[in-house]
Amino acid sequence: MIWLIALSCAADPDTMHLRLDPDGASTPTGRLVGWNLGRGSLYALPDDPLHPAWRTEARTRALAEMGALSGPGDARPILRFSGLQIDGVMGADGYHWETWAAPDRAPDPSDNLSAAQLMALMAEADAEPRITVNFGSGTAAEAADYVVHLTGTDPSDPRVAARQAWGAAAPLEVSTFEVGNEVYGWWNTGNSASGDFSYANPAAANGGDPAWHGRPASDPGDFAARALAYVEAVAAVHPDARLRLPLSQADFAGWGDTATALDALAPALAHPAVDAVVVHHYQIDDALALGVEDRDAPALVMAGTALFAPRYAALRDALDALPEPPGVAVTEYGVAGFFSRGQFDLGDTAAVGLGCADLMIAYAQWGIEEALLHMALAPDDVDAGEVLLEAWYPPHKVVDGQLVEMPSFTVTRLFADHLLARTLPVEALDVPEAEGEGYTYPLLHAAGFTDGAGAATLVVLHRGLDAPATLALALPRGWAVDGAVLWAPSDWDAPENPPIQDLDWRAARWGAELTLPPHSVAALSLVSR
Repeated sequence: MIWLIALSCAADPDTMHLRLDPDGASTPTGRLVGWNLGRGSLYALPDDPLHPAWRTEARTRALAEMGALSGPGDARPILRFSGLQIDGVMGADGYHWETWAAPDRAPDPSDNLSAAQLMALMAEADAEPRITVNFGSGTAAEAADYVVHLTGTDPSDPRVAARQAWGAAAPLEVSTFEVGNEVYGWWNTGNSASGDFSYANPAAANGGDPAWHGRPASDPGDFAARALAYVEAVAAVHPDARLRLPLSQADFAGWGDTATALDALAPALAHPAVDAVVVHHYQIDDALALGVEDRDAPALVMAGTALFAPRYAALRDALDALPEPPGVAVTEYGVAGFFSRGQFDLGDTAAVGLGCADLMIAYAQWGIEEALLHMALAPDDVDAGEVLLEAWYPPHKVVDGQLVEMPSFTVTRLFADHLLARTLPVEALDVPEAEGEGYTYPLLHAAGFTDGAGAATLVVLHRGLDAPATLALALPRGWAVDGAVLWAPSDWDAPENPPIQDLDWRAARWGAELTLPPHSVAALSLVSR
């Protein structure tokens, strides 16, 4: 009855209504605060013998700010050492741990992070690690050796001694590993048998992987069989390891379509150590792959998840039909990715923050187990010329000598401050819809959360471009709004990152009413009285 009163009291035709029941059915909230550590992320130990210049005040401060964010239940942020730099891209070689652990190596400008440097980064961020093993230009045996190098404790083992010699005495506490990166894509070195370093190429510069010559990852069955060998090799040296297998970008066209891919991957997914499939989601890049033409449309940036929602739902249905349904981890996401290079003109604008809000709300709604924002720890070196480093990746930048947050970080911080252990459905009533390119979307996009002990939150993205919206939030008897904050840029594509500010609300017997500026993100704190 209280909710019916809310609808009659907020009779203004321009009012949009949301209904939230913090005492109702809920689902576990995924780990939605995390970072995918992309190429260009360089860091060093104190007194690093090779690259002391990699340890800058700006990077140390940016890393500390990232580490200060937590997930639901004060969970540590997740950091994944990724991606195409690990597997190799366009036939080039990927990451080989022995290269960076060699005791006599000299510094080179092209160097990547060693295990010791990576572990210093993880420790200083107090992050929960995720490690990708090299599928495209590596072998299963090398992957197992890498896991021992990172996690082993026996100093008589040369793999462990090689890590300890560079200053990392204690092992990395990691149990989650990803078998390759975007192996279904033509750009991955292991996707063909012709790349200079492809494991499937008998003439590869490093010899390839003889047992798998002529069997590139472009065939999902061959990928699954080889991935299973990786899973078994890693599990043999790390009995508690949990492994994840790449599935697709968010266009869900990896290996043709989801059904084809899952049918081929089924033998590997059945291994008890495999707990999730991996999706990478770059909103603009993946939408263009589906035929969308306007990459800079505000609807795509702020509401593109409406285009992908049916595809994620179909994936979940297909996974639930398996004997042991795996989870879904989005281990890379962003508003735009590599294929927007030189074409995405909104990288330094509020659009990136609004797009991140759209994605994080959707991942909460869809039950995604983990979502990691692609980034680069390069606040002071954005123009380094790295092939896999785009200007919009760093969550912090140095501007006029000062470290400043970018919109992606500020919105993630707002979201992190309001994540609770369980996710609640939000019912939209009288919320107008707008048209995107081949999809429709509601002007309000929201997710609710509860701790199950008298506290709840609501995060709302207002996707409108021109006019403020009056939001009438209906709550059950005994619940009330206790606080609200707002991130509201002056325009959706303004080159700015406004601070998070307090937001006024008007208490009502049925809940609360508040005004949302256009293109804004609000978060409400609720209490049970």
